[in-house]
Amino acid sequence: VILALVLLFSPRVSQSIESRTIEKLIEGALSSIEKQNLIQEKQLVLKQGKENYFKYCVHCHGKKGKGDGKASKYINPQPRELSQGIFKFHSTKTNALPLDEDIVRTIKGGVPGTAMPAWGRILNDEVINSLVAYIKTFSDRFGMELPKRKIIIGMEPPFDDLSIAHGEKIYKKLGCGRCHGEDGKKEGELSKILKLFQGTTWFVYDLSRTAFYKGGSSGVDIYRTLTTGLDGSPMNAYDYISDFERWNLVHYLQSLHRVKRKKKFSTIKKITSKWTDKPICPDTEGSQLRTGKLFQDELIVKTNDIVELVGAENEPNNNVIPLNIFSLKNIFSVGDLVKIDFEEVLVQIIKINLKSVLAEIITGGIIRSNKGISIDRQINLPPFTEKDFDIIKIANRLKLKTIFLSFCSNSH
Repeated sequence: VILALVLLFSPRVSQSIESRTIEKLIEGALSSIEKQNLIQEKQLVLKQGKENYFKYCVHCHGKKGKGDGKASKYINPQPRELSQGIFKFHSTKTNALPLDEDIVRTIKGGVPGTAMPAWGRILNDEVINSLVAYIKTFSDRFGMELPKRKIIIGMEPPFDDLSIAHGEKIYKKLGCGRCHGEDGKKEGELSKILKLFQGTTWFVYDLSRTAFYKGGSSGVDIYRTLTTGLDGSPMNAYDYISDFERWNLVHYLQSLHRVKRKKKFSTIKKITSKWTDKPICPDTEGSQLRTGKLFQDELIVKTNDIVELVGAENEPNNNVIPLNIFSLKNIFSVGDLVKIDFEEVLVQIIKINLKSVLAEIITGGIIRSNKGISIDRQINLPPFTEKDFDIIKIANRLKLKTIFLSFCSNSH
């Protein structure tokens, strides 16, 4: 009892520690029947976890968590090696085991810039918690070590020009540009030669794109990554600089996220026509779904944002994403997972309106005009767009003999 009280009231022990000591004390106070029930409950969770792992995870991470699943040779970056007990994303000190909540956060949120999806919208908490329990059986570390104390997030100073300027100085002083480039766009001198602990290639991501922050792009997320590092990778832990300096560095990195509008030409400078004696062939857009013309050059969306998809007849504005087809009727269903621009952004359909569709952002990123869209099921689209009918008319007028039909199926 005295030991339990000491543990509970010690200032060095936070609520974040997965206290196995307390568990042992509780187990010691249980009757033999209660102990047996507890053991059976844990065994049941592990059984469920194994079943769920072999259903959702084994294809990439392999049967024993070695990152050697059947799909792994087709994936780049390669799946995480779980059997070593080395985890990149955790809220504990560098090189320490993660808390359960850290593994849950990674499974739920996925890892941007990799093939690891965000399972939080597909799997419930019971399934994810069972996966955490089973994943921990891959490494002996979880039987021999305790996670360290959860790091303390220091008080954030004002996000202003002074903080950004100081953060830029720290960025240069720490040599961050050697990997991430002087402007944070992954073109540092070491970016091509870095390796992970298994010897596989380590990818340096563009720090100006929030969608590629593996540990999250919020201020707290970046602060945590700077403090803990990414274990097993070349990304060091900067726990030796002060809280104030870390926050300044966070603010500098966040200042890189601001979207810079591209310069637009207000008038047409020159129109060039050229005749050729070689045969030409028009190509139709065909039966494909794409984003239409956005109001701005690009739209930044964040996880949990709600966006509205509309047909091509709508005037673009800041609040909607027009598509290249006129009618969205019978295209989407509630629950559909929709990938935009080769998985740059993942959204889920949550509501179907008369002339629009509401979707929730699952994986944030940047949406641009005229980018491909795919849905996780078969859909029916018309074989031609309005633009296709125009090009066919031009082809007929010019008496062209051949027209390429893109994205057409046998039924078309």
